[in-house]
Amino acid sequence: MGDAGAEALAVGLRSNATLKELNLLENYVGDAGASALREGLRHNSSLSCCILQCNRVHEATIVADLEAWLASKHIRIPVACLDASGPRV
Repeated sequence: MGDAGAEALAVGLRSNATLKELNLLENYVGDAGASALREGLRHNSSLSCCILQCNRVHEATIVADLEAWLASKHIRIPVACLDASGPRV
């Protein structure tokens, strides 16, 4: 998927009202893709689980923002899903 795919997905997330779970495990999403997803998710009201582990997000601010937003919406985040300490995210 990479950043380009994540950016396209983010556009769809803005208007989607039915998606319950989003699994992007090991999809090579980097900082640009995660930033776009962060913006797209802010407009989504249906998501209840978001799996982002084992991607390539290294920017701690993006990870912290995503983690805080997901937690504020009570969206389930699998353990170790968001971690800016290395290339796991």
